[in-house]
Amino acid sequence: MQTMSQVFSDAGTWNINYLGRYFRLLDTSGGPVTVQFFKQNRAISEAKNVLGGYWLKVDDDQFDRVDIITNTAGRVDIAMSNDSSGGYDRVSGKVDSRLTPALSVLNKPMLLVGLAETIVIGQNINRASLRLFNASAANIWIGGAGLNLTDAAIKLASGELWIEEVAAGAAWVAIADAAGAQLKIQEILY
Repeated sequence: MQTMSQVFSDAGTWNINYLGRYFRLLDTSGGPVTVQFFKQNRAISEAKNVLGGYWLKVDDDQFDRVDIITNTAGRVDIAMSNDSSGGYDRVSGKVDSRLTPALSVLNKPMLLVGLAETIVIGQNINRASLRLFNASAANIWIGGAGLNLTDAAIKLASGELWIEEVAAGAAWVAIADAAGAQLKIQEILY
C-alpha cells in the first residue's frame, strides 16, 4: 500500500504512473474530483465527481495509470496497492465519530423573550443537545441571528418543546409575538 498527496493551486490534472489493482481516494479538500484509470493508454474505468471514500478494486487485471482531475484548488490524498487483497479503512473527511455520551445537564435561567430578537444561547461545540420549552401563552419563534416574525421557520406555541440535536452547538436567538414570553432552556453537554 502506498499513500500519496497532491496540492492543487488551481484546476488541473494529476497523472500518476502506477501499476496497481486497488485505489482509494482518501480525501479531497477542494471538492469532488474525476478519477480515470488506464491500461496501456486505454481508458478502463472512470468515476466522475467523487469525494473521499471512493475506491476501485480491479480483480482480473491491473491499471498502469491514474489521472485525477479537479476543477478547484485543494489537496487530494490517495492510497494505491498492487496487491489485490489490500485495503485501507482510515476514516477521512468531516465525520463525527464521537461515542462519548453527554454527561452534563444545565438548567439555564428562565429567559424573557419579547418583540425584539433575544439571544437564547451562544455557540458551544461541546453542546450535544438543546431543549427549549415555551412556558408562556404567547408564540415564540427560534432560529439564527437576524430572526424576525416574517421569515421565522420554527414556531413554539404555548406548551411546546423543541429538542435540537443537529445544530445544537450553534448560537440561537428567539422572538415572540408578545412581550415577556417565558422560554425555559436546558443545555446538554458532552
